[in-house]
Amino acid sequence: MEKYENLGPVGEGSYGMVLKCRHKETQQIVAVKKFLESEEDKMVKKIAMREVRMLKQLRHENLVNLIEVFRKKKRLYLVFEFVDHTVLDELERYPSGLDEHFTKKIIWQVLRGIEFCHLHNIIHRDIKPENILISKSGVVKLCDFGFARLMAQPGEAYTDYVATRWYRAPELLVGDTKYGRAVDIWAVGSLVSELLTGEPLFPGESDIDQLYHIIKCFGNLIARHREIFYKNPLFVGMKLPEVRSIDPFADRMPPKCSKDVINVMEKMLALDADARPTCSEILKHRWFTQDGFDELFVQELRAMILRENEKKPLNRLSAKLAEENAAKKRMKKEAIQQQLRKDDEYDMKSTGSPGKHDPRVDLSMPAISPHRPLINGASPTRGTVDQGLKPKGTKQAKGTHGLDFSFKSEKTALHDKYTHGKSISGGTEQKHRKGSVEDRRESNGLSLPELRKNEAGGTTKHTSSKPGKKYSNKSPFESPRVSDSQLSLEKQSFPSV
Repeated sequence: MEKYENLGPVGEGSYGMVLKCRHKETQQIVAVKKFLESEEDKMVKKIAMREVRMLKQLRHENLVNLIEVFRKKKRLYLVFEFVDHTVLDELERYPSGLDEHFTKKIIWQVLRGIEFCHLHNIIHRDIKPENILISKSGVVKLCDFGFARLMAQPGEAYTDYVATRWYRAPELLVGDTKYGRAVDIWAVGSLVSELLTGEPLFPGESDIDQLYHIIKCFGNLIARHREIFYKNPLFVGMKLPEVRSIDPFADRMPPKCSKDVINVMEKMLALDADARPTCSEILKHRWFTQDGFDELFVQELRAMILRENEKKPLNRLSAKLAEENAAKKRMKKEAIQQQLRKDDEYDMKSTGSPGKHDPRVDLSMPAISPHRPLINGASPTRGTVDQGLKPKGTKQAKGTHGLDFSFKSEKTALHDKYTHGKSISGGTEQKHRKGSVEDRRESNGLSLPELRKNEAGGTTKHTSSKPGKKYSNKSPFESPRVSDSQLSLEKQSFPSV
């Protein structure tokens, strides 16, 4: 924090607080998210690391820019570009709703940011007005990736208690743990209605009440959701709400709303998640393409972003570092592919067929020397150093491109099995809610202890692979010793490698 001057708190949440600071060298105003003691609290640490990992992967003009991450006295600090205005502030400023053209500009940018996340297999899971920043010039940035996570593998389950209740999709409300990108689409559909009317579309006070509002608007839930609801132990003894008549949401929209915006909302708010369109499909809807809106607004948006970045040197620096890191990753990947191609050429010359290599091979994997013929199950070079590698004490060798390849002894390398697994966890605190709008800003309806309990019970546990144990010099496949004369005779028939 020595590089920043603290100008005071901006907000406070369950996991820490946000400070408004000034960078002493550049004088740029930034937002510093200060977490609780993340080393002591596993839940806070999980949420903090999740947000850091997500934001390092995501660089887009409609996503909040992470400038720096550092740790001090067991606390994690995240430095963001400072934007002091949110869509919720706009709703408080215009309680009767925004005009349709301004709403279109906001939603178009939100969809672009979410589209970028979805293309990188990340779902946000907490889209709401207070998590959408908007600058004075009108540039929109999606923030708060504390509940974001990578798409699950087939058969893997998510936690079902995410997203603020008013913007939760039906599959989340009934307790489905196998959901996907469509939960973000539902939240955006609810957001469109709220921007146009100034009031939340489904202001439920509980999960059952939330389901009642949805059923009142669209009718009965689909069969899959009903089945999940009645199997959910949280709803034992309860029945799904029943309504005598349906109140279509289109009747709640202001008369000035166009048919196109009503149509796009109907698509995004489909009860069946599989029927909801993707972000890319929505961006091609007539509501955005009519009169060339999308093409004209792209040019306007780029001009606004250039003007803003001129006043934010830290943004330009972080973007430059991100580009350099991406270039290094590409070079590393190309070097790996080039080395694999050379290995294939070698195998082709030696055996007449190319080797089968995994393109995702990690440079940290020990390099395995070419296969040697065995005599009665024993290596003829046992006890000697591979001729293709330097006999250094550190057991390091460099490849043809100057890349370091770690390796173990030949026998250990031949019998080792490598497993790779990654798990992403973490998150962030909810934004502080002030004064008269305490109820609408209540996040998830849970206190921190309850959320910890929920996360522990509903999240798939990941176990990281343990380091492999050291092997002794004696091979588990040891064969009977052979005489020196026999070894010498058989060795003459082997091709030199």
